[in-house]
Amino acid sequence: MAEGDFAAACPKLRESHEIDPQLGTLLNLGKCYEQNGQFASAWARFTELSRLAARAGQTARADYAAERVRELEPQLAYVTVRLSSPVPDVTVRIDEELLSTAALGTPLPLDPGEHVLSVAAPDRQPWRQSIEVTPGSRQSVDVPELEPTTPEPPPPPLPP
Repeated sequence: MAEGDFAAACPKLRESHEIDPQLGTLLNLGKCYEQNGQFASAWARFTELSRLAARAGQTARADYAAERVRELEPQLAYVTVRLSSPVPDVTVRIDEELLSTAALGTPLPLDPGEHVLSVAAPDRQPWRQSIEVTPGSRQSVDVPELEPTTPEPPPPPLPP
């Protein structure tokens, strides 16, 4: 990160935070994401830091994180995913991250760049679409009704 290689530094900071969660690591991860143009990821880390630092009595960190959240908000891109015909046990993913059913129909902040939206359900054909996200944009994706899969024909009867 000190050398400006944010694309290499951010995954290392994320892994470090997953192994040993610390407020300082979370702060640096937010800064790294911001410098790497991953505004939604930075916003999420600073939002988390603001809450955790306030709870820990670290008001300077909490205030700094809250200020970063406010400054990042205009740069956030949002995508709203809507299912035209929900089916039981449907799974919706953006870049392999599973969305909760409560998130459907709600604007979700995403980092700029290309993302893959995939929808699957038992006995239905899966559906995929690429989404190009630019800073500050808002877009909606209407997922069409998932087509039923065609059942496999039964095997022919065995000869007598």
